[in-house]
Amino acid sequence: MEDTDGIKLFEDPEKDQNNKVHFNKTLKVLIPMITSFGFLGFYLADSWQEAIWNHIIYSWIVGLIGSWTFTEYYFHRFLLHRELNLDLDAPADGKHNADIFSTHVHHHVFTNQKHRIVLNLATYKTYVTWAFVVLSLLTRASIMFSLLFGWIGGSVVYDLLHYSYHHGPDLPFKWYEHMKAAHMRHHYRDNSKEFGVTSPLWDHFFISQRAHAKSV
Repeated sequence: MEDTDGIKLFEDPEKDQNNKVHFNKTLKVLIPMITSFGFLGFYLADSWQEAIWNHIIYSWIVGLIGSWTFTEYYFHRFLLHRELNLDLDAPADGKHNADIFSTHVHHHVFTNQKHRIVLNLATYKTYVTWAFVVLSLLTRASIMFSLLFGWIGGSVVYDLLHYSYHHGPDLPFKWYEHMKAAHMRHHYRDNSKEFGVTSPLWDHFFISQRAHAKSV
């Protein structure tokens, strides 16, 4: 489709417009938010040694590499690709199928739509609020903000990479080329595989788990 903003997903014009996301506007909100989380993670630590430790362990290892990559895999596999779980022998449910299509499948059909590819601020508002509430009850503030820095930072990296896979610019890194190739296979070869956009970690983990279960 030549027009990069040509599809209409919802009959209500206001709802359809609100479903679009202009990435530059989203970044203007998220970059200050992430910067604030990073600063608070350092500021609220009892010492600079603890601040560095929190940043390495909770921001990068737990927040980004562990929590965000799993969040990305889980939502992409189980919530966005619900068409994979449809019972092909069941009566068609037009409303349910339309909901599945408007949530994510449209991105596989019209891959070049620029304003329907990244997460919207309403989604961020929901899961950041819940994460803030839960983490504030479970851990100290310095660790909480370090975790949020890594987790929300991971989602921004996800959006940046996902957008660049479809609209460029391409980055001259082997890891980037590997992940883009995997995402293109997910789109054009088999959408039941390779759900990771920023990392193949959980794709490999769940494949190995399924293989182990079959062997047992």
